[in-house]
Amino acid sequence: MMRIFGLLVVNVLAVIVAVWVIGDLVATRAMRRAGDEIWPAGLGTLASAEARARPQKTNDAARRLVALSAPLGITLKTGAPKDPVMAAFAEYVKAEYVRAEPAIGEPPAGILSFFSAHETEIDALRDHLLRAEPITWDLDVSKGFDAPIPNLLGQMQVSWLLSARALVRARGDDVRAGDDLHAVWRLRHSLESRSELISQLIALAMARTVNAVAWKLPAANMDWLEETRKVDHRRLLLGAYQFDTWMIWRYVEGSTMGASMTTVRPYFRRSIADTTHRQRLVAEEVAAMTACRFDGAAFSKRMTESIPEWNIFAQIAMPNFGAVWQRAFRTLAEREATMNAMRIAQGQPIVAQSVCSDGAWRYENDRLSFSIDLPQGNESERAMPLSLAIPARGTRRSI
Repeated sequence: MMRIFGLLVVNVLAVIVAVWVIGDLVATRAMRRAGDEIWPAGLGTLASAEARARPQKTNDAARRLVALSAPLGITLKTGAPKDPVMAAFAEYVKAEYVRAEPAIGEPPAGILSFFSAHETEIDALRDHLLRAEPITWDLDVSKGFDAPIPNLLGQMQVSWLLSARALVRARGDDVRAGDDLHAVWRLRHSLESRSELISQLIALAMARTVNAVAWKLPAANMDWLEETRKVDHRRLLLGAYQFDTWMIWRYVEGSTMGASMTTVRPYFRRSIADTTHRQRLVAEEVAAMTACRFDGAAFSKRMTESIPEWNIFAQIAMPNFGAVWQRAFRTLAEREATMNAMRIAQGQPIVAQSVCSDGAWRYENDRLSFSIDLPQGNESERAMPLSLAIPARGTRRSI
């Protein structure tokens, strides 16, 4: 009897081992397939993402930016504290770029006092951004989740400061306003080459601010705006989305190699392979879209519901990017709004055709309008309106 029981135990163990071995082989092949799948928008395979994230070092231009920001109360080295003055810049800029008319409101007295007291320092900061070599910050993806990330909050504070001064100067038709805003665009450019999603989100936020402010400024010395219209923010975000997926595929998968994970390794690796495959499908769907009316909440819900119940990892780890894609599609129309607003101010006809296949522009009764409503990233987000009151050949006025 004991012999029979022993044989039964051996057979059961043999079956378990066989199932584990087969499961591990299947999971390993699935991981390899996930790495070899071609991503849309010319991004290549997931396995090649690391090679495209070339290491870079913080250069002298970046160190100089740190030094020039310090006298203004902005730190770019470590976490930036919440400065009430910087918060005032942000609030002023946001309040003005959601105003659907060329009028620019009066800034708080504290902002004017700050500009007066620090004019020389702000000029030095702006000139550095306009004239220095491209700024680079440490980037080393081989460190995985410990890879260095620049102080993005501090950079946002620089962008709010310069955008606020551009608006204040525009109130007096000061053509130097364009230089202040151009400096914000140059600062944004320093993040464009980075791989991580958070850097691309900040770069997009800066680009949207530049666009929303630009149409209210004097038209002189604004030729650089053509560059802003050529940037494909959706592809940059897709690249960052792929990089985040690569981090899961490359580094989370590595955590399954320890002895403590041996038992569940086939399941965990199969879950990661399925997750990365699903994220590529999301990227393909977003890349193929031509309509700009994107329902981020519905999209996220559909993606979440498509995850099989057995893949607990995907249910936890797959990012909810619906609001991000929604923002990216709206940005296309926002750029066209600025372009057409500036054409109207110069007495030129608008470009009615949109890159959005579901919308078009019209200018009637001194109002520029997009033919459809486009949702914002979320209810609390403040975005540039897509219906602007613009008198033909109107002169700028302040309120």
